[in-house]
Amino acid sequence: MGKNQVKNGNNFLKYLKYNLVYSRSMNASLIIFLAIMVILFGALNSDFLALQTLRSILINLSIIGILCIGMTLVIITGEFDLSIGSIVAFCSVIIVSFFNLGLPIYLVILLTLIIGMLAGAFNGLIVTRIRVNSVITTLGTMAILKGAALLFTGEQPRIYNTDYYAIGRYSLFNWFPITTVYFIVLIIGFSLILKFTKFGRNIYSVGSNEYAARLSGISSRRIKFMSFVLSGFIASIAAILITSQLSLGRPEFGDGVEIEVITIVVLGGISILGGMGSYSGVIIALLLITTINSGMVLIDVPIYWRIVVRGLILIAALSIDSIKSRKRLSLK
Repeated sequence: MGKNQVKNGNNFLKYLKYNLVYSRSMNASLIIFLAIMVILFGALNSDFLALQTLRSILINLSIIGILCIGMTLVIITGEFDLSIGSIVAFCSVIIVSFFNLGLPIYLVILLTLIIGMLAGAFNGLIVTRIRVNSVITTLGTMAILKGAALLFTGEQPRIYNTDYYAIGRYSLFNWFPITTVYFIVLIIGFSLILKFTKFGRNIYSVGSNEYAARLSGISSRRIKFMSFVLSGFIASIAAILITSQLSLGRPEFGDGVEIEVITIVVLGGISILGGMGSYSGVIIALLLITTINSGMVLIDVPIYWRIVVRGLILIAALSIDSIKSRKRLSLK
């Protein structure tokens, strides 16, 4: 190996180290890892590079990606929402109950969105008014909604409504999933909110320094409350789409999804300390994690090893965030 090759290799490693540890954004490193994963899985199984696999990845990332939108808002404020999976499960079961009552589609959707926002509002009130830790609060809400979902599950959890099916199953040009379109529209909308609105700027201010935000006249309670409401709202949208795709509602929907969502959000550069990050990194991390998940399925990696890999990625993401946070604090 020549000296130039060694020098280029060292420069590449230094570049990765800078992006992983010192840079405020890991986007460049994530794109590199994404390219490596695509090449690796493509070499292991040529079907991975087929258009049908790409369509499968787009379908898989849509629901998780939508949930990442709400979680991002909450984490930027310095809080966590572990109840999103249970909100999805409860809303899916309630949707079936609404259809069994003969309610029209528009009313089913409206009531489901309201229920999601009420669940988020409940979390927000407990966290901001009673000042219970958000992890403990949302764990409690998770248990309540999971139990309620089991309680409301009927003997016939299927949905028999062809118009409702089209909401989550329709494909543009008979190929591009409509759920991916919903995700793109939502993430563009919320990106604009974070970047160009007073509410978005206040979210970052509260997450960066809640005390300073209050001194500047920002109501940290209102900002955090609204972030939980929006998280619940987003979770109810995910419930509508998944029940439309599968034509049923089940209490096990959303089990463990909060771990995957937190992994993606943190890996995408949203600091668990709050006040930092953007949706651009979350999108790249979403593509990376979905690619890894789909690749492992395609090459027949056993389910238990897939779970282990997800856990390792979560630990790696949290470790990187912790290192970056310490480096930023040391530079102040």
